Amino acid sequence: MSLFGVDTLDQLKYAIFENAIDVTLNLAGPSVESWDKNVGELTGRLGRKFGAQLLTVLRSKDTAAVAQSLAFLSLKETLVCIDDLERKGRNLSIKDILGLVSHLKEKKGCKIALIYNDAELDTDAADEFKKHHEKVVDVSIAFSPNADECLAAAFQNMSNIDQLISERCRLLKISNIRVIKKIVRTVVHAKALIGTEDQRVVEQLVHTITLFGWAAYSGRDDLVKFAETKRGRGLYGSTAAKMSAEEQDWDALLDSYDFGRANEFDLRLLEGIRAGYFDPGRLADAATRQAREFGDAEADASFESAWRLFHDSFLDNENEVADGICQSFLKSAERITPLNLNGTISLLKDLGRVEKANELLQHYMATRKDGRDFFDLEESVFGSDVTDPDVREAFKARLDAFADERTADQILHGIGKGEGWGPRDVGILERLAADDLYKIFKAANGKDLRTLVRGGLYGSQVRGAEELKPIAERAKEALRRIGLESELNRRRVERFGIAVNAPT
Repeated sequence: MSLFGVDTLDQLKYAIFENAIDVTLNLAGPSVESWDKNVGELTGRLGRKFGAQLLTVLRSKDTAAVAQSLAFLSLKETLVCIDDLERKGRNLSIKDILGLVSHLKEKKGCKIALIYNDAELDTDAADEFKKHHEKVVDVSIAFSPNADECLAAAFQNMSNIDQLISERCRLLKISNIRVIKKIVRTVVHAKALIGTEDQRVVEQLVHTITLFGWAAYSGRDDLVKFAETKRGRGLYGSTAAKMSAEEQDWDALLDSYDFGRANEFDLRLLEGIRAGYFDPGRLADAATRQAREFGDAEADASFESAWRLFHDSFLDNENEVADGICQSFLKSAERITPLNLNGTISLLKDLGRVEKANELLQHYMATRKDGRDFFDLEESVFGSDVTDPDVREAFKARLDAFADERTADQILHGIGKGEGWGPRDVGILERLAADDLYKIFKAANGKDLRTLVRGGLYGSQVRGAEELKPIAERAKEALRRIGLESELNRRRVERFGIAVNAPT
């Protein structure tokens, strides 16, 4: 039986009774049949001993507690296996558990096996266990299977996906069967949602979920955060920020696992692991883009090959590295991401080749014919990693050249629905006067009106929305004006928390 959630000694006693199985019944586990037999033996024994007094006892106020205690009386010469000692309830002490174990062994002729993960015991429980261990426990056996043994137990008849997962688990030396099983379930669920059978995408899915799943399910949240935010994402490598000793270990682990930099697809998978579910649309879109990126990479791998000259030697070959990167950049500009543009420009500037960096940036901007979203670094998953000021300025200039066709009320509606906002949303709303907001509110009705007002007042009602505070003040001004139009409107406006002087 498991101690998970068992919170009192009476509950533990009753759980042992409830899960007892007579070996003559030839059952695989506790069942109605085994329960009936246990209860029959108990009532027969108690009935013979106490007779009519049993009914009086069971009618007492704490019937459940009495029943649990009486049930325990029937246990003798039983093999008892108690699992998950580290997951016991808060009110059940290690001392009480070991006291019961000692009683079962000495007074009831029982044999007891205690199964627990000593690394998961809290400090007080571990100290208490060590204190009483010698008096209660006759034999201790450490069960420490290695990764291969755990994988053999987790996978029986391996499918192709199981084989991929097994290989990744072996690289990370995962030796927790429960974690391996959770990784398998997560992979199977995510694979069903990506909408593609592209083997490269599937392999990346397995690669990423195994890494992030292992880290998340094993309490290695700092490793996930490091891989997500601090480990270098571009071809130029990690950021200049100094890494702690622990982060250096993580960096080495990610290198040995062949995990370079988290891209959009990786982050969508991480979102699902953290949330416990995947957004089917967002995941499928990211998988489609990932498949397209694989195709682009195959079409022209020269750019990343040129960067290998930078990463893979300590030769004094600056000219060869710079020239190779520049030549491949000119050929591949249509397929180079903003992140790797940033890395290229940064490297050339670091090498003192500012003029060449400016030339490549101009070529890139002239070559890319993408839509406005491509140049919107504020909305991009990796926009904050584009750090070169000239690159950011060039992208902003291109973004500003696009006409934003959204109306102010559409933006307010989105904010009111909780869809968030960005700098360009604020830029449009900042142009609104109180008169404009008055017209927007007066033209709306029903649910749309409530959503628009909520969006207008968002900056004054939600922490972290300082950018929207000026809009909120103008929205209040517009609402007060509406409230002054009539007694009815005053009451309507005050429902939104806006005080209005009564109309004269």
